[in-house]
Amino acid sequence: MQEYIELVRNGQRLPAIAYYRKHLVPFAQTHEEAILKAAGLLAFKSDTEVERYKDMFAKESWQRLASSFVLAHHTLYNVPTAPLLHIALSAGLSALKTPSCYSNVLRPPINFYSDISASLCPVCSPELNVLARNVPYAQHVRNIVDDPVALPNGRVYSQANLEAWGHKQGVTPGKVRDPLTQEEWDSSALRKVYVM
Repeated sequence: MQEYIELVRNGQRLPAIAYYRKHLVPFAQTHEEAILKAAGLLAFKSDTEVERYKDMFAKESWQRLASSFVLAHHTLYNVPTAPLLHIALSAGLSALKTPSCYSNVLRPPINFYSDISASLCPVCSPELNVLARNVPYAQHVRNIVDDPVALPNGRVYSQANLEAWGHKQGVTPGKVRDPLTQEEWDSSALRKVYVM
């Protein structure tokens, strides 16, 4: 059909009619409406404003045809439309993704577990952040934080790790500092958190 349309578009009426008779007429029983519409195409130029034929002359028809071929290939050979690497990465990233990965608080480039100035979170990395945006959050059903405490801003940390980090950063004794926002409070402002 697209080859026929291109013949008509280029003004080659006689070759278009011969092509129509040879390649399109045999499909008249199964695709009668499309074949009749193609026959009417001969009466119009490629710059026609008649809606019924304007879409047949549209340049986007090549892109639709290419997409149709790719979809048919993927369906025939059972190939997923997304790259397999993206599928595998998405599965791994969904196990790591937490709501804090997309919080509005700017994270300082500090690794709280060592002196290296780099983020450990693959979800927060610029390379994988866009891919991870559409995967679901991880379902962590067990508590991985020992003796959790909540700061006045609602963030939850391990009390022992918070105190050790504060001591390492030179926080005044009796005070605690949020590692992400750098806000400071008295230790009495901490609330014990019970995870069920």
